[in-house]
Amino acid sequence: MQIDNLTIERLFGIAPVVAANITFQNLSLLSITSTYDFGDISGRVNGYVKGMRITNWKADRLNAYIESVKTKGVKQSISQRAIDNISSIGGIQGALSRSFLRFFDAFRYKRLGIGCKLRNSICEMKGLDTTAEKYQIVSGKGLPSINIFGYSKFIDWQVLLDRLFNANY
Repeated sequence: MQIDNLTIERLFGIAPVVAANITFQNLSLLSITSTYDFGDISGRVNGYVKGMRITNWKADRLNAYIESVKTKGVKQSISQRAIDNISSIGGIQGALSRSFLRFFDAFRYKRLGIGCKLRNSICEMKGLDTTAEKYQIVSGKGLPSINIFGYSKFIDWQVLLDRLFNANY
């Protein structure tokens, strides 16, 4: 992980501001997802957070994206719980529990990617393949194949954060 252009203003004053650009490579998704009760996702990811600005300890601007990287010898799988939680972030509840897929514990994926461009408290979402109508978050692999799409391209930042924090409950 690399942090560039870090600036801090009024750290102990009124409305402190922290700004930076962050890039990361080859992070273990399993290490990240197993830390929280979100569901397990294995694989490696690269990503960035560009133009991040945090004012008074709340993010008010950023352009972030994370995408899986195929790595030899590293399994790429996603648990049913993680799929349900990713789906709930997009506003869909219990996507798998209503189908025969509820009998599978985990699914393989080919690619995974999600991003957010935050401006004026609105997050413009993007994924692997983004069109005017939708963005793909997970591209499945094998049988059964799971593909996850988001259809709300613009989400209120606080609503997105609430969905992330409440995903595992």
